[in-house]
Amino acid sequence: MQRKAYAVLAALMFGSTLAALYLSSTALGRQFDTYAHDFLFRLELPAPWQADSIILAIDETTLTKYGGLTGMRAALADGLEKISAARPAAVAVDLILAEPNPADDKLEAAFAGTRNLVLSCDLLPDDSGWEDPVRRFRKYAVAIGEVHADLDKFDAVSRDLPLERVAGNDRRWALALETFMAVKRVDITESPDDLLVGTTRIPSNYSDGRVIRIRYTPPAMGGIPRVSIADLDLHPDKAAQFRG
Repeated sequence: MQRKAYAVLAALMFGSTLAALYLSSTALGRQFDTYAHDFLFRLELPAPWQADSIILAIDETTLTKYGGLTGMRAALADGLEKISAARPAAVAVDLILAEPNPADDKLEAAFAGTRNLVLSCDLLPDDSGWEDPVRRFRKYAVAIGEVHADLDKFDAVSRDLPLERVAGNDRRWALALETFMAVKRVDITESPDDLLVGTTRIPSNYSDGRVIRIRYTPPAMGGIPRVSIADLDLHPDKAAQFRG
């Protein structure tokens, strides 16, 4: 009788395992798995930390002041000029500057005075190459970082960050990683399981595409500081927040 009970229990466990494996391979199962990760991340708050980056934001007020999307380069040029005296350790520009623009002269002058400038690139739609910044901007950049967003296909939330992307034989590191290297003045040592940036180890498996999980900062912890370019016009003293 006891053997029969064990056999029934083993069969139930085997069946439930198969069911779980089947569910995890479906779209519904992947959503359950993703939302479970989100829930656990919210339960376990990260340790308190001191922000060492700040966002120079082009917000709606800034766009309105500079005439909409066509004025983004002029806004960026003004913003960089306003924070230049604070000597930020590095500046990562999360804009694709692949086409000429009437504001390019002013923006080039701002880039020329920016140390450790890291510009952005993105994959072409067919993954055959890169959409790079124009040459007159590239010559001032210490690095070009890719800004591919790996959005979840079910809810369009970005939960993972690919640390590298490849187009043909041309590999690019992520914008954040290139900026980190520029600040630390170190290179990357690769292994199948991780990346070593100076003394900082980043677990990222090569066979999984060098993807890391994004840990969003809970709103209660304040998030990453941000100052808009329009704010700097009204409060020039806020430029000091970009020091170092």
